[in-house]
Amino acid sequence: MNIKTHEAAWGYILAFPVIAGVLLFLLFPIVKGLWLGFTDFNPLASASFNVSLDLGEELNLQYGITSGGNMETETAMELFDAAEFIEYGLAMELSEAQRAALAFFDEAAMLQDLAAGKLDGKLSLEDILELYLKDHYELFRYKANMVGFANFRKMLTDQYFWITLGNSFMFALVVVTIQTFVAVLLAVAANGKGRGAHLFKVLFFIPSITSSAAISMIFWMLYSKPGIINRLLGVFGVQAVDWLNNTTTALPSVMALNIWTTAGFFMITFLAGLQSIPEELYESAAIEGASPARVFFQITMPMLRPQILYVVVMGTIGCLQVFDQVYFLIPNMRNATYSFYIYKSAFQYGNMGYASALAAVFMVIILIITAIQRKVIRETAY
Repeated sequence: MNIKTHEAAWGYILAFPVIAGVLLFLLFPIVKGLWLGFTDFNPLASASFNVSLDLGEELNLQYGITSGGNMETETAMELFDAAEFIEYGLAMELSEAQRAALAFFDEAAMLQDLAAGKLDGKLSLEDILELYLKDHYELFRYKANMVGFANFRKMLTDQYFWITLGNSFMFALVVVTIQTFVAVLLAVAANGKGRGAHLFKVLFFIPSITSSAAISMIFWMLYSKPGIINRLLGVFGVQAVDWLNNTTTALPSVMALNIWTTAGFFMITFLAGLQSIPEELYESAAIEGASPARVFFQITMPMLRPQILYVVVMGTIGCLQVFDQVYFLIPNMRNATYSFYIYKSAFQYGNMGYASALAAVFMVIILIITAIQRKVIRETAY
């Protein structure tokens, strides 16, 4: 083995933990999510037969069959019907094929095991079916079906897909524009040498490191009808506004919250950029008699292009993916964002396949927007 091969081998060995982490926690979820987008996977249905129950207690409750064996097996078998027990006793839906398969349920073996005390304690329904259905058990094992591009075609006629996508675009456009401008102004102010500059930086940076849930709850109280905002408006004779329940004001209210929490973080980014600008440029501008506005737009802003690109790209990605603040504050789907709709589809509607397709489309949209931004905003100053 030559030196280069030896070095390369050791390089890959040392880098293996990082490579394995990327494959396991980044690439695998992406591939798995893309695959689910072409299926009808429903996590609620897949977990339906995992329900735990005390079989002896349920049989006693529904049929009077006890585990003590004080009822003749033949009589108990006449009373017990597996399909009826599951469908009506446990309130679970069965397909025609599953109902037919339950005709092969070994009731006698189950009742004997029950009398012998082998079924004491909680068992999952899936375990019970596996014990007493044998070969027919596979019908009760959930399998996701491939549906091709059906989930993607569904988006074209899904009104909430278009509503939430439009809300996310509007959210990103407004918030990124304002927060970038505010962050630049805060950075210019914080870059001063006067007293209180450090306190200024801390006060505006604190919201960005505070729990989003805590800030959302604070703003929920501010935006509520008896909250401080409406009380201040009442001083001027303005009628109280239901900020979060009104479809006109709900999304702008969350936009204001997001700007307040993120402008301070990006202020630090611009502050680092300002401190890297050569002082000679400002000195030359002062000698030439340039006005402050001209200095700002012809020296400061062009020299901050790398930071502007970073802030715009990261801000856009963050705004498009905003979820927690919408989850805590907005109770209606008309003002919901795309990320919230993905969550709703997956974990409340149980349609994980459709949610995965939504996420795949969203990933492509974000990649395209990021590529356009990198093309439009040049990273170098000149």
